[in-house]
Amino acid sequence: RPVPAPAFVSALYAADRAFGGGRTTPELGALGLFFANLAGLLGVLWALVRIARPEPWLARADAIARCAVAALIAWGLVGGDLPAVMWAFVATELLGAAAQAWVMRE
Repeated sequence: RPVPAPAFVSALYAADRAFGGGRTTPELGALGLFFANLAGLLGVLWALVRIARPEPWLARADAIARCAVAALIAWGLVGGDLPAVMWAFVATELLGAAAQAWVMRE
């Protein structure tokens, strides 16, 4: 049965190699695939909730969560074995948090 996580992980490592990274694409076990797909599903669900209910308290929660996700990715990059291309995800999460803060400035 097809699952999106292996294709995404392969594309991520291919992008890393295109930018000069030397890491090979790791094999994801069943638990890794489960959590990758679960995180993707929850991310899409949260985005749909934010579109459907643009409420201030959800914007605050989104900004905080984006900072936490950026910190988690950065921690994995500094102390782990993540491909350097993941810094782009840190940047997009922080930009998303800044956008939420800009909207909430009133």
